[in-house]
Amino acid sequence: MILIVGFLLVFLLGFLLVLFFPVVTRRTEQVGLALLLGIGGYTTVLFYANWLGMKLTRGTTFLILILLIGLCIALQWKTIRAFGWPKPDLRKIKRPTLAEIALVLVLVFLVGAITAKNLYWPVFANDAHSYDGRAKFMVHEGDIHIKLLDSGISGASNLTYPPNFPLALSLSYFWGATHQSKIVITFYFIALLLVFYSQLARYVSRLNALIFTFLLTISPELYCHAALGLTNLPAAAYLSAGTLYLFIWRKEQNRLYLLLAGALIGLSGGIRADALFFALVSLAVAALWTVSKKKHFKDIAFYALFVLVLSLSWQLYLRVNLHVSSEQAFDVSQLSDMSRLKKMLRFAWLVAFPSGYHGWTFYIFAAALLINLFTRAKELRPLLLLIGLYIASILVIYDAANFDVMRNMMMHSFKRMLFYFLPLVLYYSAMTRGVDACFRKVMAFQNRG
Repeated sequence: MILIVGFLLVFLLGFLLVLFFPVVTRRTEQVGLALLLGIGGYTTVLFYANWLGMKLTRGTTFLILILLIGLCIALQWKTIRAFGWPKPDLRKIKRPTLAEIALVLVLVFLVGAITAKNLYWPVFANDAHSYDGRAKFMVHEGDIHIKLLDSGISGASNLTYPPNFPLALSLSYFWGATHQSKIVITFYFIALLLVFYSQLARYVSRLNALIFTFLLTISPELYCHAALGLTNLPAAAYLSAGTLYLFIWRKEQNRLYLLLAGALIGLSGGIRADALFFALVSLAVAALWTVSKKKHFKDIAFYALFVLVLSLSWQLYLRVNLHVSSEQAFDVSQLSDMSRLKKMLRFAWLVAFPSGYHGWTFYIFAAALLINLFTRAKELRPLLLLIGLYIASILVIYDAANFDVMRNMMMHSFKRMLFYFLPLVLYYSAMTRGVDACFRKVMAFQNRG
């Protein structure tokens, strides 16, 4: 019971944070963002409180949660008083087609199956055991800094990752769970799908948005990780959502989208250290757009503040408190080795395109690129720029990384890092003019029938 109440309060906190962004009006989008901002914002505050000396217990975690909810209510009191569920005009609501109903039912089944698995099966993967173990140690010691692992014993390599994700898992154990920490992964997965669908449904037909959300859901490797306790899916949920809001800001020129993008991208840096590279790329691109438009300088300053403070504070903690440095993990002199680069690109191709890993995602993206090459779709170029720079960043990271066997690194770590790109390339593909036009014609035909 305490576990249910705790996560309901986290969701309430997230929903109150969403109210700071009135541009978010779609209910599916509000629910998805409430999960991301609720978990991410709450664990970040717990992290700062613990860093300042507060011991983490069931009582203090609930106390901080209630104080945060109270603070948000006080700041949003006028908005909350005026808030009301709008009464829909049934005459304006488009009747769902059979295809849309079928897709929704299939998506509900797929998410329900993963949820049931996460509630029943305990953590079993090796790396997932490390994160889950750290979560249990945090509960036992009441501290994010686990003294037992200071010796750098074998199997503790993921101490180089920021501790936000184990902290999120620890909430289940703080609130009485025995083995159900993977329910947090379910929340991240649901949030990823809801936000992706909502961001698509702004600009494309409902059928188009549902089909591409379905394609994202059934991506084999991603769906598999929705039942594992690893960091890749949660980091992808934050980074991809933030990147797409950055693209939406470029289209709409509303500063709230930019701030929302900064918060989400910044939170991704608390889950995986490599997300910091993409956060810096997004900051550079946003600054470039701002300079080219010669406006929004104040907005970009707040965006930079969100991204850098949220990302770098975790890195600072790793260096100062855990004495972790990633400098030895990279050798920039390797970047000049063209044979190494060619070998890495061959592995990248093998990982990206076989349908057993990421489905038909990258084939669909390649087809969309060809279509837009002939139609010269200018409105998608900002998103393509971000995708291209992200891809260049990941290639530089892996080309400069020190590892003994390239095949193992590429076939495991690189394969999972592509999660960052799945929502982005599917979004780009769905937004392709010819693709959406086809879906709209199908819907028009069904409506006439």
